[in-house]
Amino acid sequence: MGVTGGRDGSDGRLLAGVCLGLALLTAAAVRADEPGADGPRWVVGRSAEVLQGDAPVATRVGGWLDASYEDSDLDGSTRSLNLNHLNLFADTRSGHAWQLFVEAEFEHEPDVEGFEEEREYELEQLYVRYRAGDAAELRLGRFNTAFGFWTPVHWTILMDTIQPPLHEGLRLTPEQQSGLELAGQLLPDLGPDLDGELRYALFAGYDSEGALLDGTADGLSLGGDLRLTVDDDWLVGISAYQQDRDLALDDRRERSLVLYGQAPLPGRLLLRGEYVRQRRERARSGRLARDIDLAYAKLRWDLHERAYLNYRFEWGDDDTGDITQKHHVHRLTLGYRPDDHLRLKLEYADHALRGGPREDFRYWGVSLGYLF
Repeated sequence: MGVTGGRDGSDGRLLAGVCLGLALLTAAAVRADEPGADGPRWVVGRSAEVLQGDAPVATRVGGWLDASYEDSDLDGSTRSLNLNHLNLFADTRSGHAWQLFVEAEFEHEPDVEGFEEEREYELEQLYVRYRAGDAAELRLGRFNTAFGFWTPVHWTILMDTIQPPLHEGLRLTPEQQSGLELAGQLLPDLGPDLDGELRYALFAGYDSEGALLDGTADGLSLGGDLRLTVDDDWLVGISAYQQDRDLALDDRRERSLVLYGQAPLPGRLLLRGEYVRQRRERARSGRLARDIDLAYAKLRWDLHERAYLNYRFEWGDDDTGDITQKHHVHRLTLGYRPDDHLRLKLEYADHALRGGPREDFRYWGVSLGYLF
């Protein structure tokens, strides 16, 4: 998670100031300097085209929001009709080498499984990036964790479902790192008819404290990702991550590995999956920590250029409660994109839990999102 608003509201006021600044930039959406003989020195706008102009400094501002109605048949759950996310960002570039990126978020995760809901303000990302070339770029600050497919994408509005897969919902690894990342891409020769891209990322982060199921490191964290993309559709990748974690009763070291990939199939079908294994070392208190495995496989059928039907099967070890249970989910989502900005999703999921006190339940929801 990012930096959250405290009880005294200081972090909330900081976020409000950031959001106000972004809103003013968005409202302006004009050239900051009058064009002279050599053109404007700084331009601001909502379109990605502002980053492709000739100005020495350009800032793109924008964001997204989504609202949903979500419910389940689980006793103790609460119907939810809420604004779930409001994200605002400013992306400033100077030539092709330098980038300053800031993103702030209001997030409200509803309670549809009988647990406490989550409502917070977050400074999601704040980093400076220097790009030496395609093969090497450095990023310093707070940035998305390069772990698997789902985690670094980060914006749920861009995903095919309302609810994340199990491993992401459990927050086995943090959404963001505060530290340094070295990344780059190579273009391997795969033959005359194939376009390939090999991308790598190595990062180190640091956090001072953690919380149960927050996925936040307590101390130094290390990780890396390697993925090969072919013809923009075929994808295979592997990520590794290590952190020390301070829990409610004791602390331990966690090592996580994810294998992921996707493949286009005939009939406008897309297959994608991720498998996550987390090895947990014995805590310093001497308590044993059970290793866990989670995975999902999904198949999306593009009914139309603006509509799709998505089925996802999720399974694995769920340690949300006091006892680790086997958790299986069948999830069906119908998505529709009326235009380039709107996202509408209808979703139903059947949850089965074994080996503990938590009961099976069914979930349903509808979500409307807007990119701006």
